[in-house]
Amino acid sequence: MGARRLRSCILGVIPGDIVDKAVSQCTETLAGNSKGPLKDRIASMLKGFKDHYRVTQEMVEKKFGYNADSFSEYDYVELLNIANSLKDGMSKVEEWFPKEDAKKQSSGLGDDFKAQAEPKTEVKLDATNDIPIEQPELSLE
Repeated sequence: MGARRLRSCILGVIPGDIVDKAVSQCTETLAGNSKGPLKDRIASMLKGFKDHYRVTQEMVEKKFGYNADSFSEYDYVELLNIANSLKDGMSKVEEWFPKEDAKKQSSGLGDDFKAQAEPKTEVKLDATNDIPIEQPELSLE
């Protein structure tokens, strides 16, 4: 926590455009730091997500909006940043990869429960209100 406070103090003093350039340079450095083919690195990253965080390849592809075969170096860096954020406890898996598929699936137990819980009763209407509601005209004085 002390390192984060120190970093926030330093970033408060340094102008924003310099910080942006430094962050973009870090991204370029991470993208150019390759120790193997991009396809193999992405495959190992996807396997790590599945093993450690139960995030499937389909969930990652849905987040990026295209197939994993089309990922570039910058997409790999983005995945690396997400993995570091999850590893450090700075974010949760649900923040990056919403689990909508799990919500759509149902066992049918809830439907059976609703059918039993709702008794079928008739609703009776109250007597009609025959009293006319009129408001007298107000004078402008």
